[in-house]
Amino acid sequence: MKKKKKIKTVSTSQHTKPGETEATSLALEAIWFKQQWYENSEAWCQKVAAGIAHVTAPDSACPNSFMTDLQVDIALAPVAHETVWFKQQCYEDAEAWSQKVVAGTAHFSTSRPARPNYFVAVQISNPQISSVAKIVQQNIKDQTNCYDKNCIATEKFHITLMVLNLTTEEEIKRVSNVLDTLSENLLVTFSGQPIELEFEGVSVFGGGRVMYACLKENVGSQRLHHIAGELSKHMEEEDICNTDNKEWHPHLTLWKYQGNKRKTGPKKVSPASYEPYLDLKFGNQVIRSLQLCHMTKKREDGYYFVQHESIFAHEVVK
Repeated sequence: MKKKKKIKTVSTSQHTKPGETEATSLALEAIWFKQQWYENSEAWCQKVAAGIAHVTAPDSACPNSFMTDLQVDIALAPVAHETVWFKQQCYEDAEAWSQKVVAGTAHFSTSRPARPNYFVAVQISNPQISSVAKIVQQNIKDQTNCYDKNCIATEKFHITLMVLNLTTEEEIKRVSNVLDTLSENLLVTFSGQPIELEFEGVSVFGGGRVMYACLKENVGSQRLHHIAGELSKHMEEEDICNTDNKEWHPHLTLWKYQGNKRKTGPKKVSPASYEPYLDLKFGNQVIRSLQLCHMTKKREDGYYFVQHESIFAHEVVK
């Protein structure tokens, strides 16, 4: 077996100098990828989450052509933080990340963003959707022997529109006011009519680390995209930042790898496991409101604690 090349740690006591931002960024991206050459993505993510990740720089003689292609001189990087946060840690594997770095389209940050504690969502509460989802979840569990906590409880079903870090009552009030203003506008835009979302088929993120029910493209999904866009615009106007910079992709999470401490058990859902459900119809959900939910607090019914709810449609009369 070929012995791995030794790597040396970059001192974190130094500081970035003015005018070296771009060069530093490129070098740090190269350093990150070099680290991935020796460590798998999952192990790295666990270290980042635990705050014990160490960024390392390779010796000048690089054993692979990646550094040469980038033409990055590690000496240009005057600083490397021990804890590195990268946006793709949950949903992009090392190969996809490396391709982005080579193409120059990777976005890299050396600071950890504020941990979100609230999110704006629409609740999915149709019993039919829950019933179908439970069948899928049970079959996946039987096939893969996954842990119960990997399956998302149906009483927590929702579609996230935005995640936030709110630390004061004033911030919570500002977000609540934004939702109220947006809902008043939507009441006019949609003429008081609710939106109806249809879920059909399943797909995955991160090569199977997250499995979700797909939102079918129709008038309802188009209106949900409109709501998400208006929400983002209103929040920006109020200087309220979305803590998730990934492109918004509406989905209903069914199964998610939760980072089990034990090494046994599946970390991904295989294509063979979810292939039978690619065209499965879950059902429809009527949406009339936007909710500001707390990520860790729960209601008695198992759903997230709703800090504020804004109604944008009239109640449906059956």
